Amino acid sequence: MLFVILPTRTDAGFGTEREAYALGLASRVVRLPEEALREGRVTQALSALLAAHDELHLLYAGTTVKAANERSIVRLNRTSFGELSPFARDVLDATPRREWLLPVLAELLRPPTSDAGSCDTGRPAVTIALCVHNDARYLPWAIYSVQRQTDPGWELLLVDDGSSPSQAPQLPRLPRDSRIRLLRLPLNRGKAHALNAALAHAAGDWLLELDADDWLPPDALAQLLSAARGHGLRPLRRAEPQAVVAGHRLWRETSRGELMPQPGWSRPASQEGGWHAFLEQGAVTAPRLFRTSALRSLGGWRTDDPSEGRLYEDQQMLARFLHASLPILPMDAPLYHRRLRRGSTSQTAKAKASYAAWKAEWRP
Repeated sequence: MLFVILPTRTDAGFGTEREAYALGLASRVVRLPEEALREGRVTQALSALLAAHDELHLLYAGTTVKAANERSIVRLNRTSFGELSPFARDVLDATPRREWLLPVLAELLRPPTSDAGSCDTGRPAVTIALCVHNDARYLPWAIYSVQRQTDPGWELLLVDDGSSPSQAPQLPRLPRDSRIRLLRLPLNRGKAHALNAALAHAAGDWLLELDADDWLPPDALAQLLSAARGHGLRPLRRAEPQAVVAGHRLWRETSRGELMPQPGWSRPASQEGGWHAFLEQGAVTAPRLFRTSALRSLGGWRTDDPSEGRLYEDQQMLARFLHASLPILPMDAPLYHRRLRRGSTSQTAKAKASYAAWKAEWRP
């Protein structure tokens, strides 16, 4: 048996190591290499350790060895590690914060529940459209967040928007879940084209967009669908919502590839003043849950705009709902996690100038 220490940002790990020396356990304590955590090679590092040791006891730096218990330690042996699916290993490598690694590993090691991969009604309430182009390294975490939803009434349509072969989602590495389907587009034509492909295959009454580098909190679908079905609506809201929007939390990606939480959370953009005023704000609204029939009545996402559907498809569709007087219900709750990547196209001065030019030309 080997104790494996996972370094943390506020590393008090040497206390653990000093204690191990005092207990005569020095030869049985190692640190998981920092570069394995930073470069998403956690499973490779664990595999190497298991080649020399029958069992690993994983704990965070600063944990007292003598007081370690089921809550503070995860036990991993060759058998349990060998039973992890390729997707489970990808999830572990894609876990965006090291503080989440042990809870995620513990969950991945649990036997699947009897209702995993099924929808009680036989027909999904919501289709989740996850469009991806050369973002394969982020994809497992996004899919994992969908699988962890407390409401099982979903289907996930993965739309590969012409990714290069090395970056495209691979069927053998996707989870074995009948609710997940993969659609491949031969050419990269942009987000609006990919969303229209998802819309054409959607079986749910509602459609939710999820970016490949973002993820959902476990209760996101349950809360969004509850609002969409009219639970807890104010008396003044007589019209049945055709879309539901909510707030999101922001996570900034550092130069080392780690995620740092940003203070507070972002609320949905205001609808006051109609579609003109909405576009003037230029604010990102996520999540966005649309009634599928309403999307189809509008003809899906437009691809004849100045960017040919490659940019600002989120602003485009919400503005068209406002222009068509299709009711959008805002929720005052953070129900989405949004990653701000290094060099994000939405964060640069060039991108802001591009949006201003697009907005000046676009009409619903």
